[in-house]
Amino acid sequence: WCRLTLEDHLEKREIPVFARDYEQITRAGKRDEREPPKIHQTYLFQATIGPSFRMEASLTIRDFIPIEEVPEQLAKRVTFVLESEKATPDQFESLRNLLTRFPGQTPVTVQLRLPDDTRATIALPDTLFVRPSKEFIQTAEAFAGNKNLFFKFDADGFANKRT
Repeated sequence: WCRLTLEDHLEKREIPVFARDYEQITRAGKRDEREPPKIHQTYLFQATIGPSFRMEASLTIRDFIPIEEVPEQLAKRVTFVLESEKATPDQFESLRNLLTRFPGQTPVTVQLRLPDDTRATIALPDTLFVRPSKEFIQTAEAFAGNKNLFFKFDADGFANKRT
């Protein structure tokens, strides 16, 4: 994951870029793939559109975070989705035990998927906030399944499901 700044003669934009996109951009910018990315490295692009319109833009890497570290560094909330019909006191106790093994600052919510496919959301107390480390994610996915574990990221528009 990295955050890029795209700037042309009209405006400047911050853009989040994930692994596949980043690989394509660095190839376009002809970065040597054997070198680690450089923060504030700038790539210059030129495009010709039609016979008379030419555009130039620069792309600057502002932040670079290995993809496996993104949840721990940027997640603002962790959400577990559980089937209400299968939710038992034992399952909630297991979830509490899992969360207490990874104490941290990230809030946790539980969404119960109801039979009519709506969801009821339960915000957990701050005593169950977590640190979404790689080990936490592996443990949480083993508990809930990777299709039932979601992360909300900061207000810059990073609201993505873990894939």
